[in-house]
Amino acid sequence: MQENEGVCQVLGAGSVRMVDVPGHERSRSKLDKHLKDAKAIVFVLDAADITPHKAEAAEELFEILTHPTASRRKVPLLIACNKMDLDTQAHSLEFIRKTLEKQLDAMRKTRTTLSPEAKAKAAVLGKPEKPFKLSGLRNKITIAPMSALKGDISAIYSFLKSGI
Repeated sequence: MQENEGVCQVLGAGSVRMVDVPGHERSRSKLDKHLKDAKAIVFVLDAADITPHKAEAAEELFEILTHPTASRRKVPLLIACNKMDLDTQAHSLEFIRKTLEKQLDAMRKTRTTLSPEAKAKAAVLGKPEKPFKLSGLRNKITIAPMSALKGDISAIYSFLKSGI
């Protein structure tokens, strides 16, 4: 698993260098390298398959949200929910948001009992005694639908235009 890089033309924003880092655990060290320079982050997840993979999705999102540089610089983040074209098979954006918030809240609470480093990372996500909400983060978080199969990535273009 390796990252893919390229330059994309975004109408109204010019050239944008894009780096696709696979979500696999072996790629996490590569993610760290790219987050230091990121001006925006697009986190793509499978809207039709979120339920059985909610822990993995939340783990990857946790690493991004608690990354020291991304958090400090308030890098905007788009959670792009792929496969929304599957209608009845895809979960709603609201369901996905609530699922991720619940998982991140549980992770944040368990991490505070670990090492001081893990505790500091979890602190970025707010106070454990209050329910976690994506809207409560310092970064601007957007959740939007997309369909790679149908080429419907307009939400990504809009996000990149507004965030860069």
